[in-house]
Formats: sequence, C-alpha cells, structure tokens
Amino acid sequence: SGVKSTLAAGGIRAWVFQSSPKGDKYEAFVMDVLKSEIEKGKLPFPVGQTTLTPKKKYRARSGNDIEVDVAIEVFREPTKKPFLITLVECKDYAKPIDTMRIGDLYNKMGLIGAHKGIIFTTSGCQSGVIREAEFYNIGIARLNYGDDEPLYEVERSTTSARIYIEV
Repeated sequence: SGVKSTLAAGGIRAWVFQSSPKGDKYEAFVMDVLKSEIEKGKLPFPVGQTTLTPKKKYRARSGNDIEVDVAIEVFREPTKKPFLITLVECKDYAKPIDTMRIGDLYNKMGLIGAHKGIIFTTSGCQSGVIREAEFYNIGIARLNYGDDEPLYEVERSTTSARIYIEV
C-alpha cells in the first residue's frame, strides 16, 4: 500500500493509505481462492449464507470507518446484520510478516466487533508471529500465485479460552 500525508481540517496532518495495483491483484486472488474453498466445503462457512466483500468498510465503535481487504460475513435469515464476521488481510510481501501485522488485525477486530481474523501472505512469518497469532486467535495462511489451496500455518488457537485471575 502507498502512504501519503495530507493536511486535514485545522492543519492536522493525516495519513492516507492507498492500495497498490499489486495489493489489489493479490486481494482478488485470495478472494477467489476463499470463494472456491467455501464452495468445496473446505472452510466452515455455509454456502448460501456467506458473503465475501472486497475492501469492505465498517463503522468502528469509535465512529471512524475501517477498511479491510476482504470481509467474510455469515447471515441467518431473516436478519440483515451478519452474525459472524471474519476479517481477512492480504500481504503480498517479499519479506516475512512481522508481529505488527497481527496487532493491526487484532485491533481492527476489536474496533469492528469481528469474531475472527486471517492473514494471507505470500511470504513466511518472522520469529514470534505464529505464537502471537495463536494467542489472539488469528489464522495465518500462506498462499502464492499458482497455488490451488492455501497452506494454513495457524488455523486456530491451541487453547479454547483465556482465563484471567485477579489477585
């Protein structure tokens, strides 16, 4: 993604993230693979109740708009609001992704109220990324052009719940 600085109202500098043609191409590829995986029953999203939306914008609880590369939403009749939201971020990077990408997605999930997050990447992961993704229940899948299906490096957390004890 390209980043440019603009002067917002009141002279406050704001950062605007712009997607690149390379990123757009990878996002479309990931979305096609996800659609195929869902249709084949390889992912736990019911056909006919699931929508995939590229560059989906959500209104965060803070009031700001947040865009995700691909949104997977599952609906139950007759509701118009999704009862399950999975955020997908696509990283077509030459270098392995770092833990900051996990934190970014986890923050988006919290601001939107999403249930799950998955990062698709063309490269591997730096040290500590797998452990952090497992802790935050974020999936990681490696998918390169030409691959028929993704290699899921982290599918789910190894623990079903986190217990916090106050002392």
